[in-house]
Amino acid sequence: MQSKERVVVDAYIIKGALGVEYHRYDEVFLTMQKRNHILIINSKLVEKYSKAIRCNDYAPRGAMPKLIELCSSDKVASVDEGIEKMEESNIKIKIEDEDDIPFVKAAIAARAKYFITEDGKHLLPKKEEFKREYQIEVLTPEEYIKEQT
Repeated sequence: MQSKERVVVDAYIIKGALGVEYHRYDEVFLTMQKRNHILIINSKLVEKYSKAIRCNDYAPRGAMPKLIELCSSDKVASVDEGIEKMEESNIKIKIEDEDDIPFVKAAIAARAKYFITEDGKHLLPKKEEFKREYQIEVLTPEEYIKEQT
């Protein structure tokens, strides 16, 4: 049986996986299920996911129920308590975009193995820092899927 590695995904990945935008992001979640990985969430991330889904007044009827179903799955773990205790000043990596901070805090607090994002401006360039400071692999969806096959 594969290990239950913890995974944080950014809002864009959730948005795509729930059908708000066309993309193959659902493969990320299928891969997570196959590998027995756990999606890390908390109230702040669910808020960010909901906001991303509603972005531009576009929210397919099925997206929110899918998000609720996903968040109540046994493949999900919440880290609200650890995040509330974490001060932004304790993050060892400079995070330029404040919208990324809740995701970074969740990954650190949950001791996530993977942080899946397409943020090529702020997060992907810091792969080495995340690996060195927190042992977190920052990957694109394609890199994650490829690494798990």
